[in-house]
Amino acid sequence: MIEASADTLSGFAILDKPAGITSYRFLGSMGRRLGDQVKSGHAGTLDSFASGVLVCLFGRYTRLSDYFMGAGKGYEADILFGEETDTLDPEGAVVATADLLAAYRRRLGELLAGQQDYPRVAALRGWEGEVRLRLRVARKGNLLAVALDHSSGYAVLDQHALALLADLGSLPPLPEGLEDNEIQVVVPITYKLNKTS
Repeated sequence: MIEASADTLSGFAILDKPAGITSYRFLGSMGRRLGDQVKSGHAGTLDSFASGVLVCLFGRYTRLSDYFMGAGKGYEADILFGEETDTLDPEGAVVATADLLAAYRRRLGELLAGQQDYPRVAALRGWEGEVRLRLRVARKGNLLAVALDHSSGYAVLDQHALALLADLGSLPPLPEGLEDNEIQVVVPITYKLNKTS
């Protein structure tokens, strides 16, 4: 809802903030469109890695921030068990991993590396990079889901990494010490050319 009077613009906007930008920068992009004379603020902050509803307030509606902050909220989150980061969020550097999960991840990485042949187009063009695949694996090694967690920057390498899993069929069963019936694990696949001098 936006109200415009002769001297100022006031109102609020319910916006869907994408991941990868801070609430402050997202609001700033809106504020610039409205002009420097319009006061702006937001009711609640979403971390830069989070996406979701951001209530943006303008003009005299900025006084209602406490009202909007007091409203009910709900959150959904994806949690990756077995890793701890130095910032306790997905943007930090991994500082600890669960031994069994790490060993299983290494085993999958070695298995995929053994299957890997370099895509011809990528080799000819000198493309290198790392693809990280997020796998959901059931206890007996059945692959339940695959998602691209980190792109190499080259669609050819990303698609090749995904095709490696399809060619593999089934994965090794989960380690005995894991209590869950399924796990999520991120497996890196590195594409590096053997360069001769």
